[in-house]
Amino acid sequence: MDAIRELYRPSVETSCGLPAETYLSDSVFKAELRQLFHKSWLCIGAAHDVPEKRDIRPLTFAGVPLLMLRDGDANLRVFHNVCPHRGAQLVDEARNCRGNIVCPYHGWAFDLEGNSKGTPHVGGAGVHSYDGIDIDLVRLSELRSAQWYGLVFVNISGDAVDFEEFIAPMQDRIGSFDPAIARYDHNLSTHMSFSANWKLVVENFVESYHVPKVHPELEKVNPMRKHYQILGGESYIGQGGTEYSAEEEEEFAGLPHRPDLEDGACYEAFYIYPNLIFGPVANFCFIIITDPQSPDKTNERIEFIFYGDEAMSDELEEQRKANAEFLQLVNGQDIGICEKAQLGRTSPAYSGGMFALPQEATSLHFVKLLSAKMLETPDQSARDLVDLPVENIYHENQ
Repeated sequence: MDAIRELYRPSVETSCGLPAETYLSDSVFKAELRQLFHKSWLCIGAAHDVPEKRDIRPLTFAGVPLLMLRDGDANLRVFHNVCPHRGAQLVDEARNCRGNIVCPYHGWAFDLEGNSKGTPHVGGAGVHSYDGIDIDLVRLSELRSAQWYGLVFVNISGDAVDFEEFIAPMQDRIGSFDPAIARYDHNLSTHMSFSANWKLVVENFVESYHVPKVHPELEKVNPMRKHYQILGGESYIGQGGTEYSAEEEEEFAGLPHRPDLEDGACYEAFYIYPNLIFGPVANFCFIIITDPQSPDKTNERIEFIFYGDEAMSDELEEQRKANAEFLQLVNGQDIGICEKAQLGRTSPAYSGGMFALPQEATSLHFVKLLSAKMLETPDQSARDLVDLPVENIYHENQ
Protein backbone atom coordinates (compact mmCIF):
# COMPACT_ATOMS: atom_id res chain seq x y z
CA MET A 1 0.00 0.00 0.00
CA ASP A 2 2.88 2.40 0.71
CA ALA A 3 4.15 1.98 -2.86
CA ILE A 4 0.67 2.75 -4.20
CA ARG A 5 0.33 5.82 -2.00
CA GLU A 6 3.61 7.21 -3.29
CA LEU A 7 2.22 7.27 -6.83
CA TYR A 8 0.07 10.24 -5.76
CA ARG A 9 2.63 12.30 -3.88
CA PRO A 10 4.11 14.15 -6.92
CA SER A 11 0.66 15.50 -7.82
CA VAL A 12 0.25 16.88 -4.30
CA GLU A 13 3.68 18.49 -4.27
CA THR A 14 3.70 19.80 -7.87
CA SER A 15 1.21 20.51 -10.66
CA CYS A 16 1.79 17.28 -12.57
CA GLY A 17 -0.83 14.77 -13.57
CA LEU A 18 -1.13 11.24 -12.25
CA PRO A 19 1.13 8.50 -13.62
CA ALA A 20 -0.36 6.08 -16.11
CA GLU A 21 -0.25 3.26 -13.56
CA THR A 22 -3.04 4.89 -11.58
CA TYR A 23 -5.35 4.42 -14.58
CA LEU A 24 -4.21 0.90 -15.48
CA SER A 25 -3.37 -1.06 -12.33
CA ASP A 26 -5.91 -3.35 -10.67
CA SER A 27 -4.20 -3.01 -7.28
CA VAL A 28 -4.33 0.80 -7.55
CA PHE A 29 -7.98 0.63 -8.56
CA LYS A 30 -8.86 -1.47 -5.50
CA ALA A 31 -6.89 0.87 -3.26
CA GLU A 32 -8.86 3.84 -4.63
CA LEU A 33 -12.14 2.09 -3.90
CA ARG A 34 -11.10 1.47 -0.29
CA GLN A 35 -9.53 4.86 0.38
CA LEU A 36 -11.75 7.21 -1.65
CA PHE A 37 -15.10 5.55 -2.20
CA HIS A 38 -15.57 3.48 0.94
CA LYS A 39 -14.50 6.29 3.27
CA SER A 40 -16.74 9.02 1.86
CA TRP A 41 -20.45 9.41 1.13
CA LEU A 42 -21.02 7.48 -2.07
CA CYS A 43 -24.05 8.03 -4.31
CA ILE A 44 -25.42 4.57 -5.15
CA GLY A 45 -28.78 5.31 -6.77
CA ALA A 46 -32.13 7.01 -6.34
CA ALA A 47 -34.92 6.68 -3.82
CA HIS A 48 -37.33 5.77 -6.62
CA ASP A 49 -35.35 2.55 -7.16
CA VAL A 50 -37.47 1.14 -4.31
CA PRO A 51 -40.73 3.11 -4.65
CA GLU A 52 -43.08 0.96 -2.55
CA LYS A 53 -43.15 -0.49 0.94
CA ARG A 54 -41.23 -3.78 1.11
CA ASP A 55 -39.48 -3.26 -2.23
CA ILE A 56 -35.95 -4.67 -2.17
CA ARG A 57 -33.20 -4.16 -4.75
CA PRO A 58 -29.70 -5.67 -4.75
CA LEU A 59 -26.79 -3.77 -6.24
CA THR A 60 -23.03 -3.88 -6.16
CA PHE A 61 -21.19 -0.58 -5.78
CA ALA A 62 -17.48 0.08 -5.27
CA GLY A 63 -17.02 -3.69 -5.18
CA VAL A 64 -19.45 -4.20 -2.29
CA PRO A 65 -22.78 -6.12 -2.57
CA LEU A 66 -25.54 -3.94 -1.10
CA LEU A 67 -29.28 -4.21 -0.57
CA MET A 68 -31.50 -1.14 -0.85
CA LEU A 69 -35.02 -1.56 0.49
CA ARG A 70 -38.16 -0.01 1.97
CA ASP A 71 -39.18 -1.53 5.26
CA GLY A 72 -42.77 -2.03 6.38
CA ASP A 73 -43.04 1.64 7.33
CA ALA A 74 -41.63 2.76 3.94
CA ASN A 75 -38.33 3.86 5.47
CA LEU A 76 -35.47 3.56 3.01
CA ARG A 77 -32.58 1.48 4.34
CA VAL A 78 -29.37 0.05 2.90
CA PHE A 79 -27.84 -3.18 4.19
CA HIS A 80 -24.84 -5.24 3.23
CA ASN A 81 -26.29 -7.96 1.01
CA VAL A 82 -24.65 -10.76 2.97
CA CYS A 83 -25.82 -13.27 5.55
CA PRO A 84 -23.99 -12.90 8.89
CA HIS A 85 -23.93 -16.68 9.23
CA ARG A 86 -21.67 -17.95 6.42
CA GLY A 87 -21.46 -14.94 4.14
CA ALA A 88 -23.79 -15.93 1.30
CA GLN A 89 -25.37 -13.20 -0.82
CA LEU A 90 -28.95 -12.92 0.33
CA VAL A 91 -30.84 -11.36 -2.59
CA ASP A 92 -30.05 -11.60 -6.30
CA GLU A 93 -33.02 -9.86 -7.92
CA ALA A 94 -35.29 -6.90 -7.24
CA ARG A 95 -38.78 -7.71 -5.99
CA ASN A 96 -41.45 -6.82 -3.48
CA CYS A 97 -40.75 -8.89 -0.37
CA ARG A 98 -44.00 -9.86 1.35
CA GLY A 99 -42.33 -12.02 3.97
CA ASN A 100 -38.80 -12.21 5.32
CA ILE A 101 -35.49 -12.18 3.52
CA VAL A 102 -34.34 -15.80 3.56
CA CYS A 103 -30.74 -16.84 3.01
CA PRO A 104 -30.47 -19.32 0.11
CA TYR A 105 -27.67 -21.22 1.89
CA HIS A 106 -29.02 -22.38 5.28
CA GLY A 107 -32.39 -20.65 5.42
CA TRP A 108 -31.67 -18.05 8.08
CA ALA A 109 -34.37 -15.37 7.88
CA PHE A 110 -34.40 -11.62 8.51
CA ASP A 111 -37.11 -8.98 8.50
CA LEU A 112 -36.80 -5.71 6.60
CA GLU A 113 -35.39 -3.95 9.66
CA GLY A 114 -32.53 -6.46 9.64
CA ASN A 115 -33.62 -8.45 12.69
CA SER A 116 -33.23 -12.22 12.88
CA LYS A 117 -36.54 -14.03 12.33
CA GLY A 118 -35.41 -17.63 12.23
CA THR A 119 -32.41 -19.97 12.28
CA PRO A 120 -33.83 -23.31 11.14
CA HIS A 121 -32.13 -26.47 12.45
CA VAL A 122 -29.22 -24.46 13.88
CA GLY A 123 -29.03 -26.76 16.90
CA GLY A 124 -29.65 -29.96 14.97
CA ALA A 125 -32.54 -31.46 13.01
CA GLY A 126 -35.71 -29.79 14.22
CA VAL A 127 -33.86 -27.69 16.80
CA HIS A 128 -33.99 -24.02 15.85
CA SER A 129 -31.83 -22.47 18.55
CA TYR A 130 -28.28 -23.03 19.77
CA ASP A 131 -26.61 -21.83 22.95
CA GLY A 132 -23.41 -20.97 21.07
CA ILE A 133 -25.19 -18.30 19.01
CA ASP A 134 -27.08 -15.43 20.62
CA ILE A 135 -29.88 -14.96 18.13
CA ASP A 136 -30.78 -11.60 19.66
CA LEU A 137 -27.44 -10.29 18.42
CA VAL A 138 -27.77 -11.74 14.92
CA ARG A 139 -28.89 -9.13 12.42
CA LEU A 140 -28.08 -7.79 9.00
CA SER A 141 -25.37 -5.16 8.83
CA GLU A 142 -26.95 -1.79 8.02
CA LEU A 143 -24.99 1.05 6.42
CA ARG A 144 -25.28 4.72 7.26
CA SER A 145 -27.43 6.16 4.49
CA ALA A 146 -28.85 9.53 3.53
CA GLN A 147 -31.02 11.10 0.84
CA TRP A 148 -30.51 14.37 -1.04
CA TYR A 149 -32.62 15.55 -4.00
CA GLY A 150 -33.98 12.03 -4.29
CA LEU A 151 -30.52 10.46 -4.46
CA VAL A 152 -29.30 7.79 -2.04
CA PHE A 153 -25.86 7.96 -0.41
CA VAL A 154 -24.06 5.46 1.81
CA ASN A 155 -20.86 5.46 3.83
CA ILE A 156 -19.36 1.99 3.54
CA SER A 157 -16.58 2.46 6.09
CA GLY A 158 -19.01 3.87 8.64
CA ASP A 159 -16.68 6.60 9.88
CA ALA A 160 -17.21 9.54 7.52
CA VAL A 161 -18.44 12.86 8.87
CA ASP A 162 -22.20 13.29 9.18
CA PHE A 163 -23.89 13.57 5.79
CA GLU A 164 -25.15 17.06 6.58
CA GLU A 165 -21.57 18.21 7.11
CA PHE A 166 -20.41 16.42 3.97
CA ILE A 167 -23.03 17.98 1.69
CA ALA A 168 -23.15 21.43 3.33
CA PRO A 169 -20.69 23.21 0.96
CA MET A 170 -22.57 21.98 -2.09
CA GLN A 171 -25.95 22.76 -0.53
CA ASP A 172 -24.78 26.27 0.29
CA ARG A 173 -23.71 26.77 -3.33
CA ILE A 174 -27.15 25.80 -4.69
CA GLY A 175 -29.14 26.78 -1.60
CA SER A 176 -31.87 28.52 -3.57
CA PHE A 177 -32.73 25.32 -5.51
CA ASP A 178 -35.82 24.01 -3.70
CA PRO A 179 -35.80 20.17 -3.70
CA ALA A 180 -39.59 20.19 -3.34
CA ILE A 181 -39.95 21.12 -7.02
CA ALA A 182 -37.71 18.28 -8.28
CA ARG A 183 -39.53 15.81 -10.56
CA TYR A 184 -37.72 12.78 -12.06
CA ASP A 185 -38.67 11.60 -15.55
CA HIS A 186 -37.99 7.88 -15.20
CA ASN A 187 -38.54 7.30 -18.93
CA LEU A 188 -35.33 9.21 -19.66
CA SER A 189 -33.05 7.19 -17.35
CA THR A 190 -30.01 5.76 -19.11
CA HIS A 191 -27.37 3.21 -18.14
CA MET A 192 -24.12 2.68 -20.03
CA SER A 193 -20.73 1.07 -19.74
CA PHE A 194 -17.50 2.23 -21.40
CA SER A 195 -13.78 1.53 -21.51
CA ALA A 196 -12.13 4.26 -19.44
CA ASN A 197 -10.99 4.83 -15.89
CA TRP A 198 -13.43 6.67 -13.64
CA LYS A 199 -10.96 9.51 -13.00
CA LEU A 200 -10.95 10.46 -16.68
CA VAL A 201 -14.70 11.08 -16.50
CA VAL A 202 -14.16 13.69 -13.81
CA GLU A 203 -11.03 15.26 -15.29
CA ASN A 204 -12.93 15.75 -18.54
CA PHE A 205 -16.24 16.94 -17.08
CA VAL A 206 -14.84 19.74 -14.95
CA GLU A 207 -13.06 21.56 -17.81
CA SER A 208 -14.48 23.26 -20.89
CA TYR A 209 -11.20 23.50 -22.83
CA HIS A 210 -12.23 20.50 -24.94
CA VAL A 211 -15.66 21.88 -25.90
CA PRO A 212 -14.79 23.39 -29.34
CA LYS A 213 -13.01 20.23 -30.50
CA VAL A 214 -15.11 17.48 -28.91
CA HIS A 215 -18.57 19.12 -28.76
CA PRO A 216 -19.21 21.20 -31.91
CA GLU A 217 -22.97 21.15 -31.28
CA LEU A 218 -22.49 22.38 -27.73
CA GLU A 219 -19.98 25.05 -28.76
CA LYS A 220 -22.64 26.64 -30.98
CA VAL A 221 -25.03 27.20 -28.07
CA ASN A 222 -22.61 27.26 -25.12
CA PRO A 223 -19.25 28.65 -26.26
CA MET A 224 -16.08 27.84 -24.38
CA ARG A 225 -15.16 31.51 -24.05
CA LYS A 226 -18.24 32.08 -21.85
CA HIS A 227 -17.41 29.32 -19.38
CA TYR A 228 -15.75 29.79 -16.00
CA GLN A 229 -14.07 27.33 -13.64
CA ILE A 230 -15.39 26.52 -10.16
CA LEU A 231 -13.20 25.26 -7.34
CA GLY A 232 -14.98 24.05 -4.20
CA GLY A 233 -12.33 22.86 -1.78
CA GLU A 234 -12.77 19.22 -0.78
CA SER A 235 -16.45 19.15 -1.71
CA TYR A 236 -17.10 20.02 -5.35
CA ILE A 237 -15.50 21.12 -8.63
CA GLY A 238 -17.31 22.39 -11.67
CA GLN A 239 -17.87 24.88 -14.41
CA GLY A 240 -20.38 27.58 -15.12
CA GLY A 241 -21.53 29.44 -18.20
CA THR A 242 -23.18 32.72 -19.05
CA GLU A 243 -24.30 32.29 -22.66
CA TYR A 244 -26.25 29.04 -23.03
CA SER A 245 -28.66 29.64 -25.89
CA ALA A 246 -30.16 26.25 -26.78
CA GLU A 247 -33.54 27.36 -25.44
CA GLU A 248 -33.81 29.80 -28.31
CA GLU A 249 -34.55 26.76 -30.49
CA GLU A 250 -38.17 25.57 -30.41
CA GLU A 251 -37.42 21.91 -29.67
CA PHE A 252 -35.80 22.85 -26.34
CA ALA A 253 -38.03 25.75 -25.31
CA GLY A 254 -41.01 25.89 -22.96
CA LEU A 255 -39.88 23.94 -19.91
CA PRO A 256 -40.40 25.76 -16.60
CA HIS A 257 -37.27 27.27 -15.07
CA ARG A 258 -36.07 26.98 -11.52
CA PRO A 259 -37.78 29.93 -9.82
CA ASP A 260 -34.39 31.08 -8.55
CA LEU A 261 -32.72 30.84 -11.98
CA GLU A 262 -34.88 32.57 -14.53
CA ASP A 263 -31.96 33.46 -16.80
CA GLY A 264 -31.58 30.36 -18.97
CA ALA A 265 -28.25 31.58 -20.33
CA CYS A 266 -26.60 31.15 -16.92
CA TYR A 267 -25.86 27.84 -15.28
CA GLU A 268 -23.43 25.91 -13.10
CA ALA A 269 -22.72 22.17 -13.06
CA PHE A 270 -20.71 20.25 -10.47
CA TYR A 271 -18.74 17.16 -9.69
CA ILE A 272 -19.44 16.21 -6.06
CA TYR A 273 -16.68 14.09 -4.55
CA PRO A 274 -16.30 11.17 -5.03
CA ASN A 275 -18.72 9.94 -7.75
CA LEU A 276 -21.61 12.28 -8.53
CA ILE A 277 -22.12 14.81 -11.33
CA PHE A 278 -24.96 17.22 -10.57
CA GLY A 279 -26.05 19.85 -13.09
CA PRO A 280 -29.02 21.96 -11.92
CA VAL A 281 -29.25 24.22 -14.98
CA ALA A 282 -32.14 26.58 -15.61
CA ASN A 283 -34.73 24.28 -17.18
CA PHE A 284 -33.66 20.83 -15.97
CA CYS A 285 -31.10 19.08 -13.81
CA PHE A 286 -28.94 16.27 -15.12
CA ILE A 287 -27.40 13.70 -12.81
CA ILE A 288 -24.60 11.27 -13.66
CA ILE A 289 -23.73 8.60 -11.10
CA THR A 290 -20.28 7.18 -11.82
CA ASP A 291 -19.82 3.53 -10.91
CA PRO A 292 -16.21 2.28 -11.30
CA GLN A 293 -15.95 -1.37 -12.36
CA SER A 294 -12.24 -1.89 -13.05
CA PRO A 295 -9.21 0.21 -14.01
CA ASP A 296 -10.47 0.48 -17.59
CA LYS A 297 -14.22 0.08 -17.23
CA THR A 298 -16.78 2.50 -15.80
CA ASN A 299 -20.56 2.38 -15.64
CA GLU A 300 -22.72 5.48 -15.68
CA ARG A 301 -26.31 6.09 -14.78
CA ILE A 302 -27.94 9.28 -16.07
CA GLU A 303 -31.12 10.72 -14.54
CA PHE A 304 -33.07 13.88 -15.34
CA ILE A 305 -34.96 16.16 -12.97
CA PHE A 306 -37.44 18.79 -14.14
CA TYR A 307 -39.00 21.58 -12.12
CA GLY A 308 -42.58 21.32 -10.88
CA ASP A 309 -45.67 19.43 -11.99
CA GLU A 310 -46.17 21.54 -15.11
CA ALA A 311 -42.82 20.37 -16.48
CA MET A 312 -44.05 16.76 -16.35
CA SER A 313 -47.14 17.37 -18.49
CA ASP A 314 -47.74 15.40 -21.69
CA GLU A 315 -47.58 18.67 -23.63
CA LEU A 316 -43.92 19.11 -22.64
CA GLU A 317 -42.83 15.51 -23.18
CA GLU A 318 -41.00 16.28 -26.43
CA GLN A 319 -39.13 19.19 -24.83
CA ARG A 320 -38.06 16.99 -21.93
CA LYS A 321 -36.88 14.37 -24.38
CA ALA A 322 -35.04 16.89 -26.57
CA ASN A 323 -33.08 18.33 -23.66
CA ALA A 324 -32.21 14.85 -22.40
CA GLU A 325 -31.11 13.69 -25.84
CA PHE A 326 -28.87 16.71 -26.24
CA LEU A 327 -27.19 16.00 -22.90
CA GLN A 328 -26.80 12.35 -23.89
CA LEU A 329 -25.23 13.40 -27.20
CA VAL A 330 -22.68 15.53 -25.35
CA ASN A 331 -22.05 12.80 -22.79
CA GLY A 332 -21.51 10.25 -25.55
CA GLN A 333 -18.87 12.51 -27.07
CA ASP A 334 -17.22 12.78 -23.64
CA ILE A 335 -17.18 9.00 -23.32
CA GLY A 336 -15.50 8.68 -26.71
CA ILE A 337 -12.69 11.08 -25.81
CA CYS A 338 -12.23 9.47 -22.37
CA GLU A 339 -11.77 6.10 -24.07
CA LYS A 340 -9.08 7.64 -26.28
CA ALA A 341 -7.38 9.13 -23.21
CA GLN A 342 -7.48 5.70 -21.54
CA LEU A 343 -5.77 4.11 -24.56
CA GLY A 344 -3.15 6.86 -24.49
CA ARG A 345 -2.22 5.92 -20.95
CA THR A 346 -1.10 2.49 -22.11
CA SER A 347 1.80 4.15 -23.96
CA PRO A 348 5.22 4.38 -22.27
CA ALA A 349 5.41 7.91 -23.69
CA TYR A 350 2.75 9.11 -21.24
CA SER A 351 4.22 10.30 -17.95
CA GLY A 352 1.34 12.18 -16.35
CA GLY A 353 0.82 15.01 -18.79
CA MET A 354 0.44 18.67 -17.90
CA PHE A 355 -2.31 21.19 -17.19
CA ALA A 356 -3.07 24.50 -18.91
CA LEU A 357 -4.23 26.30 -15.77
CA PRO A 358 -6.23 29.10 -17.47
CA GLN A 359 -8.44 26.26 -18.78
CA GLU A 360 -7.75 23.23 -16.57
CA ALA A 361 -7.34 24.47 -13.00
CA THR A 362 -10.39 22.36 -12.18
CA SER A 363 -8.82 19.16 -13.53
CA LEU A 364 -5.66 19.82 -11.54
CA HIS A 365 -7.77 20.58 -8.44
CA PHE A 366 -9.40 17.16 -8.83
CA VAL A 367 -6.05 15.39 -9.19
CA LYS A 368 -4.70 17.17 -6.10
CA LEU A 369 -7.86 16.40 -4.13
CA LEU A 370 -7.89 12.68 -4.82
CA SER A 371 -4.11 12.46 -4.38
CA ALA A 372 -4.35 14.12 -0.97
CA LYS A 373 -7.20 11.79 -0.03
CA MET A 374 -5.08 8.80 -1.04
CA LEU A 375 -2.24 10.09 1.16
CA GLU A 376 -4.50 10.98 4.08
CA THR A 377 -3.81 9.40 7.48
CA PRO A 378 -5.53 9.69 10.87
CA ASP A 379 -2.91 12.28 11.80
CA GLN A 380 -2.85 14.21 8.52
CA SER A 381 -5.96 15.21 6.59
CA ALA A 382 -6.18 16.14 2.94
CA ARG A 383 -6.34 19.84 3.80
CA ASP A 384 -3.07 19.46 5.73
CA LEU A 385 -1.40 18.11 2.60
CA VAL A 386 -2.54 20.49 -0.11
CA ASP A 387 -4.24 23.85 -0.64
CA LEU A 388 -7.74 23.32 -2.06
CA PRO A 389 -9.23 26.79 -2.59
CA VAL A 390 -12.84 27.84 -3.03
CA GLU A 391 -13.07 30.30 -5.92
CA ASN A 392 -14.31 30.97 -9.44
CA ILE A 393 -11.77 31.40 -12.25
CA TYR A 394 -12.81 33.47 -15.28
CA HIS A 395 -11.11 33.94 -18.63
CA GLU A 396 -9.17 37.17 -18.73
CA ASN A 397 -11.34 38.52 -21.55
CA GLN A 398 -14.65 37.84 -19.80
